[in-house]
Amino acid sequence: METFKLLESFGLHDGDYLVLENHFERLAASASVFQYKLPLEEIKNELANIRADRPDRSWKVRLLLDKDGYCEWQTDEIFPIAEPVTADIASSPINSENVLLYHKTTNRYLYNKKKNKNIFDTLLWNENGEITEFTIGNIVVRLDGSLYTPPVRCGLLNGTLRRKLVSDGTVQERILHKEDIRNATDIWLVNSVRKWIRVHLS
Repeated sequence: METFKLLESFGLHDGDYLVLENHFERLAASASVFQYKLPLEEIKNELANIRADRPDRSWKVRLLLDKDGYCEWQTDEIFPIAEPVTADIASSPINSENVLLYHKTTNRYLYNKKKNKNIFDTLLWNENGEITEFTIGNIVVRLDGSLYTPPVRCGLLNGTLRRKLVSDGTVQERILHKEDIRNATDIWLVNSVRKWIRVHLS
């Protein structure tokens, strides 16, 4: 397996980080699996400094962590986008047994499924024909009046916002296929940086 860094993208909105503890827990779990050094107090201190410097508006705070515990930081302002965004469905499946699907890293080759550069994102599916996630966030759909997202075992990242939505009962887990997506009343891409993004599937 090639060298990679662990990656976390924190959403900082009007001085508050969204689902911050979920980010720490995911980072710790991945560091344990791949045996990366995790300077958690250093990370918390830097996040506090960034927050103090940016008390308003919305920001994407990106952390890259290497195996020795060295941190790189990047902060960019988040600007509104027109919704719904357009997404398509990947032409080939991912392999749900690939461990990298379950951790957020800089090894992104698994997500290079975009067929059209003019679309916002691509929806992935696994070897069993089950929908998994978008390349930059989880999927939530409305079917028969309820909100659903695929189970992690289908081969997807347990996004920090997804985890909160499932744990608080806002969204239920359900195996979804392409026909379910086509029949959905609403489709969203969700992540902690942009929260809920309404999607039109091409």
